Amino acid sequence: EMVAAAYRAAAQGQAGVQLLVEEKGFRRWGGREIEITAVSFLNQAEEPTNVFHTADKLIIEIAYEAHQPIREPEIGLAIFHQDGTHISGPNTRRDFVTLGTVSGSGKIRYEIDRLPLLPARYEVTVAIHDSRLSHAYDYHEKAYSFRVVPHGADGEIEDGIIALGASWQLLEEGA
Repeated sequence: EMVAAAYRAAAQGQAGVQLLVEEKGFRRWGGREIEITAVSFLNQAEEPTNVFHTADKLIIEIAYEAHQPIREPEIGLAIFHQDGTHISGPNTRRDFVTLGTVSGSGKIRYEIDRLPLLPARYEVTVAIHDSRLSHAYDYHEKAYSFRVVPHGADGEIEDGIIALGASWQLLEEGA
């Protein structure tokens, strides 16, 4: 993954220094013109937690500090299942959210109204790039995690990664 990112950066003629460090057990790199200063997982009541149930509301709040005015940064997430499967990769550009020019401290939220994930541990990468995706301002690779747990003490663990939100219907009965 890291080699591929370095190759893409070189191929795109990326300018600027990319600082790569191991920090608190995760890899972090970027020019740091904007820094991710905190990532929080919040529940429906907007209380911090790292434990959720399937169908709960999950809010991911990202705090940042722009050390200089930055025009149209893109903020994105990558959510991975504990087995490494990439679940989703939302970002502000793809979701047509324009941030304008940011400077100083700020926060942005990504809200999932009904978490479709089944019980497991999930890792989250958070990144801020320029609008052309050619320069990483700050990139925290799988730096954050949350858990989805079964409902109730004897909740049955389902197989798979997501809850489909579907139902069964019996069309014919007996023979």
